[in-house]
Amino acid sequence: MYSSTVPFLFFWLFLSVGGGLQPFKPTQCNLIYKNACHQYREVGDHEVICQRKPRYQLCQQTCNSASCQLQCDAPISCEQQCVAGRCNAMVCNSKSCSQSCIRGKCQSIVCGGKNCQQYCFMGGCDMLCSKNAESCIQSCEEGKCTMRCPLGVKTCKQTCKGGKCAMICHAETCKRSCDGGECTYSLKVGRDLEAAHHPPRYVEYCNENDGRRAGGGTCVQKCSKGHCGMNYKYTRHSSLLQVCQGGSCEFDCKAPLRCTQICTGGKCIKYLCNSKLCIQECVAGRCKMECEAETCLQTCRGGDCSMSCLSNVKECLQWCPGGNCVLGCNAKQCKRYCDSGSCVIPAEGPKLEATFRKVRCTMLTRECHQTCPPKRSCALHGWIHLRIYHSINQMCSEGDCRAMLCRTSNRCTQTCSEGACNSMSCTSNTCLQDCVGANCNMECNAKHCTQFCRGGGCEMKCTENVETCNQSCNSQILDCRTVCLAKSCSITFL
Repeated sequence: MYSSTVPFLFFWLFLSVGGGLQPFKPTQCNLIYKNACHQYREVGDHEVICQRKPRYQLCQQTCNSASCQLQCDAPISCEQQCVAGRCNAMVCNSKSCSQSCIRGKCQSIVCGGKNCQQYCFMGGCDMLCSKNAESCIQSCEEGKCTMRCPLGVKTCKQTCKGGKCAMICHAETCKRSCDGGECTYSLKVGRDLEAAHHPPRYVEYCNENDGRRAGGGTCVQKCSKGHCGMNYKYTRHSSLLQVCQGGSCEFDCKAPLRCTQICTGGKCIKYLCNSKLCIQECVAGRCKMECEAETCLQTCRGGDCSMSCLSNVKECLQWCPGGNCVLGCNAKQCKRYCDSGSCVIPAEGPKLEATFRKVRCTMLTRECHQTCPPKRSCALHGWIHLRIYHSINQMCSEGDCRAMLCRTSNRCTQTCSEGACNSMSCTSNTCLQDCVGANCNMECNAKHCTQFCRGGGCEMKCTENVETCNQSCNSQILDCRTVCLAKSCSITFL
């Protein structure tokens, strides 16, 4: 626009020439310079009005350590500043408006222009955008801010860094970023916004957003300092993700495809989810999840978590490496993995199925690792129909595992260190079996199948669904067998 230092320089010049501070008329300009009216007031009560006149197209109003009412009607642009004062009203009717409230209290900030920008630093700000606005942006740093966008506004965006922020948005596009602040979002709109009887608009207040992709994409909210709220009950995004690094976040999600909360700081005690798939990963522990989705999954690494699945849930899964978890499950299918024990299951819940053995998974890489005990069976499905974990590594370190079953979307790797793994079954895009010992059997239904038989005595079967089937056998022993119904079959030597 133009430099904010200009009015201060010319104000000093005005005092030098004019003989000190004198009462000003509301419409009086301290200085008219380069088609702009500069109005500066300090100390006392002032009404400041910048009129629409042919002499100037721009206006700058500054209220310093005073009580002011600012109104600007300049045709092109207007800059309003309230510094360490109290501005009961800041009204801008220019095409472009820039309104700042620094260490002050600005009760009513109204922007009637096409493009509105507001900056609030350590102050109290209440911003209302006109229904004809194209873009409204509020930046709130260590303040207490409220932003209101009625129907008719094209884009409404609020950025909150510390402090307390509230947003009421019925614009076509609503965006919100909350970094270290206490943020709330509401769809309740008063009559002054002229939208009380209209249906809610889709909302996308996110730090990161790939919603431009086909299918709606994923809306991501990252909260570094914790104490954030994400209340999405209507959204045009297919999936929502909340990453709560500081802990103590709330998430109410009804996205159509997937809701995911990753709570690294722990103590995320209010996660309500109704979607096709709901996931909660609680790193530091002490989290709570209430789920009525088709499939619910809670991973509690730090322990002391609770999970409740309602009767309309098809599959309810709780994995608690940290222990001391509670599962209340009325779903059709309930599963519990409690590695360290001391987990509680209410008596009224259905009987849990057998648990998978020694499983370690991470949501960051979408990988799972499983250790299989000798003379026992182990299975890991990877919830292939949900595409939660993409890669699975199964290890039979002592050999002689009775059965190893792997199902996932991208890759299964099965390693039998001492051999004698009687049955290794794999369904994935790529399956690799490494029999370090001897006498391993593999049945593969993947797109690409490979078996390394280092000790000989192995058998491999590829179904008709397989595209490439390759068996590599020890060239010194040559005791390998292959039943190949795949499109392409090959045998090589190690």
